Amino acid sequence: MALDILAQDIIIDESTGLQDDDINPLGNTNTTLLYLLSLDDPGGLSSPEVAYQADFVQASASAGETISGIVLAQDASGTPFSKTVGVNSGIRTVDGNYVWLFQDPTNPNVVIGVIGTSDPLAEPDETGPLAFAFGLDPTSATKADLYLVQYVPLLHPDETDPDDRIDLTDHVFASVTGTSVISFTGENAHPGSNEFNLLSSPDDASKQLLVTGLVRSSQLDPNSALVNSECNVSQQGFGVDNQSIQPDTDGQNQPLGREVLQIDFVTGGADGAGDGADIAYGSHLENISQAGFIINQLTPSAPGGRADITIRAFNVQGDEQGSGFFDGSPTIAVDITSIKLTGASGFASTITADGTYATASGNVTISGLSGTGNAVTITGLDNTTTVDITTSGFMDRLHVESVDSNEGIDITEVHFSATDTNAYTEEVGSFINFDDSGPTLEITAAPVVGAAV
Repeated sequence: MALDILAQDIIIDESTGLQDDDINPLGNTNTTLLYLLSLDDPGGLSSPEVAYQADFVQASASAGETISGIVLAQDASGTPFSKTVGVNSGIRTVDGNYVWLFQDPTNPNVVIGVIGTSDPLAEPDETGPLAFAFGLDPTSATKADLYLVQYVPLLHPDETDPDDRIDLTDHVFASVTGTSVISFTGENAHPGSNEFNLLSSPDDASKQLLVTGLVRSSQLDPNSALVNSECNVSQQGFGVDNQSIQPDTDGQNQPLGREVLQIDFVTGGADGAGDGADIAYGSHLENISQAGFIINQLTPSAPGGRADITIRAFNVQGDEQGSGFFDGSPTIAVDITSIKLTGASGFASTITADGTYATASGNVTISGLSGTGNAVTITGLDNTTTVDITTSGFMDRLHVESVDSNEGIDITEVHFSATDTNAYTEEVGSFINFDDSGPTLEITAAPVVGAAV
């Protein structure tokens, strides 16, 4: 994903009065700020210092990607702060005690700085008194403000600098949850009929489709067992045996029945094609709940022709390789909860229930969507139609079966939406600053006033 995070400095100043990003909290009704103020313990500063920065973090994404949220993390991997295991911030209170960072026990957007001891390895109990706390206050999926509250004086090591500044460099990170659309065409595939075809996406080469072909063992029984066949992938698209997905093998009323294109979403493989015994990849992708494909042609092609298909979604258990994969991996059915049709047989709204829906190319009937189940049948589809499904949980395998009495389909493109909870992470602790109070003048004796001249 081509994501980015922009952070702005927030500076809290211990000096008297409002300086830098200090604010007067009196009358402020922001719930994040009010919660931070409620964490103040007796002792420490006479009143907490408060700072605020609008749009402290701003995330952006490239076309085809969306951001669904921003959170604070403790490292570059996007690991959330823990409620029970602290991180030494490196900052100390004026009496030399280290401050440890924890996630607040009730507010996941708040990080609390718990006072420990002078021993940098002695982690304090997370319920101890606080030196400071800060809370991320999202204003949208891509922007968040930050409130910073300081409860006790902090140690500033440079005594020669009245404005010595300390920060949380490498101890606080911002992490975004993002969704990207990954698409595949046959342009870079190994052409021809093979028992498998593995191809990478031009959008993200780390993600692959593992394409195989199946066929019903009996033309007389639409529910007969699936047996291995071949897939056919080329610049024209994805199919079984002879390039299309046909209602019977080769479209010639052979003893074997309906054809099924099997698509697995995987990572860690190398592009190629060949015998089923040579199937190799890293693992299935476990973050996909939306996927789809484009029907670009019906076979045989006729102006009034329409196609019927059944779509099934699965979650593959384990990552079998070679013949173990080719001979049938164990799966769990995943419920399909909605269908979206665009193009020639497009329908304006997302479809969530069985029924007949009027489209520009005629009526489309959907069954198997109401209630629960991983098999949805769509009848009356025209070519140049995009079919997208959403599932109740993560899926990593899709079946597309031709169930028409005559027409098969050609698929030119396959795509899925992948959601990453730590799609992108960037260090932001260096932007969270604490300024020293600077020197003050204290009069310890009564002034002497000379005689008037």
